Amino acid sequence: MNKKQIWTLSGILLIILVLYFAPRTPPSSGEKPQSVEERIAVAVNFIQSSSDPMKGIAMLKEIAAENPDNTHALYYLGYFSILSGQFEKAISHFTRILELDPGNQEALLLIGNAYAGMGNYQEAINYLSNYKATLSDRKSIQEIEDQISRLASQDSLGKDAGTL
Repeated sequence: MNKKQIWTLSGILLIILVLYFAPRTPPSSGEKPQSVEERIAVAVNFIQSSSDPMKGIAMLKEIAAENPDNTHALYYLGYFSILSGQFEKAISHFTRILELDPGNQEALLLIGNAYAGMGNYQEAINYLSNYKATLSDRKSIQEIEDQISRLASQDSLGKDAGTL
């Protein structure tokens, strides 16, 4: 291979790498996906693969405002709220899901985790106990029982510390 071929091949490889690692952007306002579920998927993908996840969150908020009973949009808003430590917002989203679908397993589990993140162990235990009641798999039940036991221990430690 001569130098010109090497430079050409290097340039092509560089272009491929730049395109592969380039941030993905949401469609422009004129190119919105048609279904709500497609729009949710685009927003979630944008949150997970963009250097500016707040644009994806704004997209989800817009979808939820237009479709306040859409449990998928509410789920992702709650999920990403937990990831960012915004437990009160997460609880609000999961509470709405449970109003729409009282037996929603994921909402029961995640609202329990959000309450635990806030240090409200009794509420966490209540929701996780309700979640446990929906399970049939023995291993999953045991994992939740272990989590509930840990939360009960933390709750009693907090109460004991408050009496000192």
